[in-house]
Amino acid sequence: GHWYLKPSIGISGLSNTSGMRIDEINSDIAVTTEDGFSAGIGLGYAYNRNLSAEVSWEYRSNDTKVNLSDGSEFPDGNYASSLFFVNGVWHFNSSSQWRPYVGGGIVYVQEIDIDLESAGVEQSFSDSGQFGLQVFGGIDYKFTENITFGGEVRYFSSGMDNLQSEFPATGSIEGLEYDTWTIGVTMTYHL
Repeated sequence: GHWYLKPSIGISGLSNTSGMRIDEINSDIAVTTEDGFSAGIGLGYAYNRNLSAEVSWEYRSNDTKVNLSDGSEFPDGNYASSLFFVNGVWHFNSSSQWRPYVGGGIVYVQEIDIDLESAGVEQSFSDSGQFGLQVFGGIDYKFTENITFGGEVRYFSSGMDNLQSEFPATGSIEGLEYDTWTIGVTMTYHL
């Protein structure tokens, strides 16, 4: 067995959502998101050639536009999150330098935050302490004895949540569904 470090960067996708409500203004909202970015780092331990476990942290950010049921909108905004993962990973045997893998894990949401901006005024809503699940798959390429590069696809879901306002905003956003996907690249340094 051995330890490894695994930084990553990627494209962050976030599903458009509707049916949420801002209770203070009694309005349904629909959130349209653009592809954003993610960046993170993990520490893992490979028990043998196939099985490893890792803990990692990731930051994600996506620009947004929010439409209210009365026809008004927040044309600019941002959805961001800070997530911690505990994952199990299974690498398939391969006689080449390419090694596919699959994995899954539990996610702790340290913070989910959405900023709604209009005419230079920003309102922020956030929450923390939720849990979710993720699944992923990818392939590594052995570049040297200690370094591998890889590509992976991940899907994460936290289920339903409510975001509480941060001053000077008031009220809460109810019915959040935070489901994300990532297409990323990794570099693993085997210690």
